[in-house]
Amino acid sequence: MRTKAIYNSLLILMSTVMLVSVLASDMDTLANARNISTRSTSRLIDSYVSLIRTSHVCGNPKVPSREAYAIAKAVNAAVEENPDLNGFVILCLIKTESNYNRKALSQKGYAGLMQTPGMSGYIDLDIRWGVRILKKKLQLAKCDLRKAIALYMGGNNRLARRQAKDFMRRWSQVPREMI
Repeated sequence: MRTKAIYNSLLILMSTVMLVSVLASDMDTLANARNISTRSTSRLIDSYVSLIRTSHVCGNPKVPSREAYAIAKAVNAAVEENPDLNGFVILCLIKTESNYNRKALSQKGYAGLMQTPGMSGYIDLDIRWGVRILKKKLQLAKCDLRKAIALYMGGNNRLARRQAKDFMRRWSQVPREMI
């Protein structure tokens, strides 16, 4: 009788050890998947920063590293919320609108990186607000990027069309291997 109880206890213990080991390996797999995702996000943010801080047509080498990372992280967060948008499109729009000057102010009172009404002063909020406006303009333009950018810039006037043309030139020159 006593031997049977010991045997059953050992079986339960062995089953528990095996279950814990299987769960631990699954958790390790999940952790590895999370690391891969983090690394790819990190690489994307590094690509954004690289573009921001270069003398490329979509960059401005005068942007401080800390601010470039803040912009890159905010763009990445906006793209995660809006996966149908491309972060490099947003960066080209920021370059066109403010040249990465978060304190830029237009004659019409638009302000910030994306020249939106009611700048908050926070990079992430201003970018999210600008992206929300861009998405509405894309819907109005039936996903025609050039038309949406012209609408974002103020509509159907000569200045808005010229700015949209500048944007499209910048966007076309973003190295495709970065995207």
